[in-house]
Amino acid sequence: MGTPYDFNSVMHYGKYAFSKNKEPTILAKKNLSRNFGTARTMSKNDIARVNKLYRF
Repeated sequence: MGTPYDFNSVMHYGKYAFSKNKEPTILAKKNLSRNFGTARTMSKNDIARVNKLYRF
């Protein structure tokens, strides 16, 4: 959608989502300790994507 990858997206799963063994199921490539999947509000990129998708 023309926006950068967004770790702060409200739609991003947490790194332990779907884990059955308490190991991370997804990790950031460059910063393995990066926290994500905790957003409670839409990021600027989320808003830009919705506006673009619905042509606002």
